[in-house]
Amino acid sequence: MKKKITIYFTDVLQLTENTEIYKWLTERYTVIIDPINPEFLFYDVFGDDYKKFHGCVKVFLPTEDEIPNFNECDYAAGFAHMTYGERYFRRSFILEELTPNIQDRSIVTKNLLNRKFCNFIYSNPCYGEGALLRQEFCKKLMEYKHVDCPGRILNNMDRSVIDEIYTNDWRGSKRKFQSEYKFTIAFENGATDGWITEKMPDAMLAFSVPIYYGDPNVNEDFNPKSFINVADYNFDLDKVVDCIIKLDNDDEAYMSMLKQSPMSPYFQFNRKEQFKEWIFSIVEKGSVPFNKDPRNISRNKRWLRAIKNEYRKEHNIRNDAIFGINEDTFSDDLQIFLTDYKAHKYRFKKWRYKILSKISFGKTRKKYTEKYKCLKKSLKNKKF
Repeated sequence: MKKKITIYFTDVLQLTENTEIYKWLTERYTVIIDPINPEFLFYDVFGDDYKKFHGCVKVFLPTEDEIPNFNECDYAAGFAHMTYGERYFRRSFILEELTPNIQDRSIVTKNLLNRKFCNFIYSNPCYGEGALLRQEFCKKLMEYKHVDCPGRILNNMDRSVIDEIYTNDWRGSKRKFQSEYKFTIAFENGATDGWITEKMPDAMLAFSVPIYYGDPNVNEDFNPKSFINVADYNFDLDKVVDCIIKLDNDDEAYMSMLKQSPMSPYFQFNRKEQFKEWIFSIVEKGSVPFNKDPRNISRNKRWLRAIKNEYRKEHNIRNDAIFGINEDTFSDDLQIFLTDYKAHKYRFKKWRYKILSKISFGKTRKKYTEKYKCLKKSLKNKKF
């Protein structure tokens, strides 16, 4: 006899009965949909109704590149390369659909050298820094050789070519179109950790070398020798163009890249099955939620509190002296400790603003450049 469980899906786009998770659970359990008091609540990013539920195990399953907040959920399956024990599972819809066949490069022959140069298929003009960056890059590349752009952005050919793609099996049609080109511009909308869409693998399945901008940890999933990564050139688009020109004129180097297995040797092709078992493991642990009070589970606060307590014990300082409003009551040694701690935080901010000032554009770049300069000056003068 199957175990009986109650579940509910909220803040999602699909009906519960149409979700993969519901179908999986019905294989092993007697599933009852309870919109009032479910034992297990599954939710997405499309709303805040999940906050109305209490006393149930909350599982966050984002379909967008959102980082989970474990002060709100018990478990999460996101895209970021992070760990949180058994409570987090890293997944990607696109990577889950890949099979070992993508590694087969046996059809790569010199015939693939006799193809058109490069394609650019986009319709999003400005959502994300990548949307702007890829347009700038495409224009630079076209100074060397013509790039076919059948989409709405930078369109320079008959749109009926691309219109046919967005009917029926549009992914398959797109790959067929890309297979006619040596290179494919495959820029994501943004450089978000773990967020990989169909742009890179579709180009690889079409045996077209991707020119990629996106996930900063993309090499954990893909073989870095099988594509051109803008990040490898410190986001210098002119250097990326120079690299492509060299490959385009060096048949041996181009073929060497095209023959590379696209995926990392450590890539696991059974990710969907692993995710399925992870869902089952949550149910098997029972409907007992974790303590999600941030005051009790914040590791940073506990760590800092432990340091302060150790310092008090070592220097025989009373607790009330530490928590007094007047900082003059602190010992000189403790003042040094607190100053060093603040300086550490400022160094981290300075590093962060420096990175953002390099990868952002326009007003955003200016804003972070100014913040970087101010923090650099503050750190130098120790004005905390």
